[in-house]
Amino acid sequence: MNAGLLATLLIGGLGIGGTVGYLAGSNQGKSEAVKGIQACAEGGSSQLFMIEGKTYGRDDLGSDFQSKLYNVERESFHKKEGILKEQALRIALAKDKSDLSKLPPLDELLPEPTVSDADMKAFFEENKARLPPNANFEQFKDRIAMFMKQQKKGEGFQEKWHDLEHDGKIKLLVRAPIAPVVSIPVEKYPSMGEASAKNVLVEISDYLCPHCQQIHSSVKQAMKDLGSDIRLVQINFALRPDKLSGSLIEGGFCAAQQGQEQFWKYHNAAFEGKWGSMNDSADAAKAMEVAKTAGIDTGKFETCMGTPAPKEFVKSTNELIASLGVTGTPTFFLNNRRISMPHGGDVTAAIKDSLKQMSTN
Repeated sequence: MNAGLLATLLIGGLGIGGTVGYLAGSNQGKSEAVKGIQACAEGGSSQLFMIEGKTYGRDDLGSDFQSKLYNVERESFHKKEGILKEQALRIALAKDKSDLSKLPPLDELLPEPTVSDADMKAFFEENKARLPPNANFEQFKDRIAMFMKQQKKGEGFQEKWHDLEHDGKIKLLVRAPIAPVVSIPVEKYPSMGEASAKNVLVEISDYLCPHCQQIHSSVKQAMKDLGSDIRLVQINFALRPDKLSGSLIEGGFCAAQQGQEQFWKYHNAAFEGKWGSMNDSADAAKAMEVAKTAGIDTGKFETCMGTPAPKEFVKSTNELIASLGVTGTPTFFLNNRRISMPHGGDVTAAIKDSLKQMSTN
């Protein structure tokens, strides 16, 4: 869930339970992260429409159109998947299955989560910068409790589903839409791993994106786990190019001018430090602080930041990302196909699952 939506929920006092849902409470944001991706497209037909006797399919209509259509189909599938999983879990957990129209609600079948005052206070302090200046804990305590309970409900839902699925007691049979193959000029961007690796993972992320920050350590672990089988290409996408987001990514460009090793030092420092939020103004000095923390040559870095090149890079990269149909972060492509990743989850497992599914198509 992005920071803006979080603030809206807390400030507006929306009823989180029914509005967000179980899957949204765990690792579903407004557009990302559902498992079970990259299978055959539902329906099976690639023909889309006919004009004067000539039929047109996906492959006839260009990668930009294919990406737009896939995004719509993926969003629809995510909603369908959530409804089906919830109903399947209600049936699986219900003691009386004689009348499926009278199943207990899921709230009665899963344990009621508890949230301590200490956890709520920690959450408040962590998110205080996103709230009004005079906000205090007591004002938001009830809303935070609702929000955190819904998050825990979502986590409990996923854990129960995973346990039953692992034991072979439950399985979702509908298939997700297949992502189109896209062309990404990976040679223009920093990479890690063997150049000869048979699999290439492209990460598109923003240093100030909370979900990107959460999944960062799991991406690093995946590179260790998969070793020579995977190469990681990093494409920085400034969600707010005119704000601090843009400044930090301009810094990433200048770090890369000093070499791959220097870029990855800057990259890790940018993700692992606390530099600000999406709403903060552009600030080249903050990028310099990241460079100092990373231990790269600050003289060369400052010279680079004073040229037009970093801003031109951010602009051209954002244009590329838009052409791929990407609108949010983090977004991942594996071997030129878009895949979904669990926020803060097991990236190694997600990559292995995606490769397995791709091999069956």
